[in-house]
Amino acid sequence: MRTFEETPSILVVDETPWVARAILTLMLAMLAWNLYRSWSEMSWFVCGVAGMFLALLLLIFLMVAMDVTARFDRSAGRIDIARRGPFGARRETYNLQDFQRARVEVWNDSDEPTYRLILVFSAAMPAAMDPILRLRLERRRRLHLRRLPLNEVPFTDYLSSGGRTTKAAEAINAWAGAL
Repeated sequence: MRTFEETPSILVVDETPWVARAILTLMLAMLAWNLYRSWSEMSWFVCGVAGMFLALLLLIFLMVAMDVTARFDRSAGRIDIARRGPFGARRETYNLQDFQRARVEVWNDSDEPTYRLILVFSAAMPAAMDPILRLRLERRRRLHLRRLPLNEVPFTDYLSSGGRTTKAAEAINAWAGAL
């Protein structure tokens, strides 16, 4: 996650998961090739399990393969979040007046903690939200293990390691503090 444009009126934060995308692409290609080569030698049960594992890996790839860019624009009074993936793009727009702060969600499920950037809006924000965007957020919220309130929007659908997430939250909060 990086901040690549920071002026008094505009802040742009971007997340492009190159490493995770490369690793998952390599894993998918190797698994698909081995499955193809040994398809006739395996039982139908093993083929089914391997096919389901390949489909699950592909689903994870599609979630991680998203490039996410948030543009905080004071002059327009809004936050535009663009999510681009292999099968299309979608845009979310939020009112900058409803934005309160950015925070980092920390999961300590393993030896090394993982992080996710969360944009926190006012409690009144969900009522003023576009109905289509609200339905999309509710649907995405149901898929996650940890359910966030509707006024907390995750920057990405996945968790990542490293301090870049904390630096991005600090940059957003510093920029928003000058409102």
